[in-house]
Amino acid sequence: MMTRAWSSRYAPLGVAWRVASFAVSTSGALTREQFLALVDLAGHLHEQAARCAKVKAWRAALILLGGEIEAGLMAMVGALETELRSESHWKTSDPPLLHWGLRRLVKTARDAGWLTMELPAGVGVSDPTASLTGGTGDAIDFVRQMRDTFAHPGRHIRELPFLDSDDDEIMRPTYEVARLVVDATFGDLVGVWDRYP
Repeated sequence: MMTRAWSSRYAPLGVAWRVASFAVSTSGALTREQFLALVDLAGHLHEQAARCAKVKAWRAALILLGGEIEAGLMAMVGALETELRSESHWKTSDPPLLHWGLRRLVKTARDAGWLTMELPAGVGVSDPTASLTGGTGDAIDFVRQMRDTFAHPGRHIRELPFLDSDDDEIMRPTYEVARLVVDATFGDLVGVWDRYP
C-alpha cells in the first residue's frame, strides 16, 4: 500500500473521520484497506498530475486528473454504500464497485445530489468546453472528456483531431481549467459527509 503522505489533500472531505468509523459494508463493496488505498491513490494521482504539468507532459497530466476524480469518487461511493443503496442510487443489479468507471461514479454522485447540475443533459457532448458553463456536476464532463480523449487514440483522432497535447498555448490553460474543476469537485464533496451522520 502507498504511504499516507497524500491523504492530507483529502482531509477536508472528512476522510479522517470516515476512516475511523468505516466498516466493511454488508455487501462487501470495499474493505477498509481498499478504501484507504483509493484515498492514497487519489492523492498520489494528484501529485503525479502536478509533476507532469510542471514538465509540460499535458497528456499524462490530464489522464491523471481523471484518475484522481475516479479514485476519490470510488472511495466516497464505497464508504457511503449503505446510504446510497437506501436512497436507490445503487441497485443490487449494479456491477461490483471496483468495476465502475468514471462515468458511472459521476452519475451516482450527480443522482445523489453531491455535484451541482445546471445544464440540460447532453450539453458538452460535441464541445467539451460547453460543460464548463454549468455547475461542477456539469464541468466534470470536461475533465472526463479530456481524460478519455488523451487515453484513447481512436477517440482522439475521431473527436478532437486538432488537439495537440504538445501545444503549450492550448494545453496549459486546458490543464489549469481541468485542475480547477477537480478542486471544485472535491470542494463540492466536502459537505457530503455532513449529510450522512
